[in-house]
Amino acid sequence: KDVKVPTKVLCILWDMETEEVEDILQEFVNKSLLFCDRNGKSFCYYLHDLQVDFLIEKNRNQLQNLHRKIITQFQKHYQPHTLSPDQEDCMYWYNFLAYHMGSANMHKELCALMFSLDWIKAKTELVGPAHLIHEFVEYRHILDEKDCAVCENFQEFLSLNGHLLGRQPFPNIVQLGLCEPETSEVYQQAKLQAKQEVDHGVLYLEW
Repeated sequence: KDVKVPTKVLCILWDMETEEVEDILQEFVNKSLLFCDRNGKSFCYYLHDLQVDFLIEKNRNQLQNLHRKIITQFQKHYQPHTLSPDQEDCMYWYNFLAYHMGSANMHKELCALMFSLDWIKAKTELVGPAHLIHEFVEYRHILDEKDCAVCENFQEFLSLNGHLLGRQPFPNIVQLGLCEPETSEVYQQAKLQAKQEVDHGVLYLEW
């Protein structure tokens, strides 16, 4: 509820061009079945809460498959950590990608997303750490199934560094990761990235 969906998200979901999607949705807007706000050069669409409740109840048996479809469509077009702030739909995915994976019962994909230092960097750099910390709590029961220790590694990393990850200029998350215990999955991913970047002249410190 209270979610405004950019045109681009629906283009991804339906495999259609922007103009086609906007033409279809304008019909619903004209009939007062859908609301529309302009967002720069594009549009965002949303429903009244009562409409959302009705549609959820009517499609309750299909909800998991609908969430799975949007993730499948997303995967055709994007890699999670490559979303760019200048994309009109990037904020939608940063806010709801984990939600759709959890609702689709796609546990493997959700764990791969949440246990990725690349995703943590990309998301916290754009929206800060609070929402990500909330997601670790929200999906803890799923993440623990995959690897309880790894889940704790990432939660501890966010808890200890949350005050830094909300700052500008944004800190180097690889350097922060290298300060974690060597047994931590966060450290292991940071070490791997550091080795790759050192070859391009980037300096990192370990202590």
